[in-house]
Amino acid sequence: MAIFVAAVEGSFPFTVLNLLAVSGVVLVVDVALFYVSRSTFSREEILTKWK
Repeated sequence: MAIFVAAVEGSFPFTVLNLLAVSGVVLVVDVALFYVSRSTFSREEILTKWK
């Protein structure tokens, strides 16, 4: 949303290179969050304490 607002205001132009850079950053953050959530989620502990 912040990128869209910045583009509408004219401070961030929508070029292919800029959008690829933003997509790369989002991809890296997404992969990092996936591994963090995967390492902190413990299915067995949830199943045994749910009773």
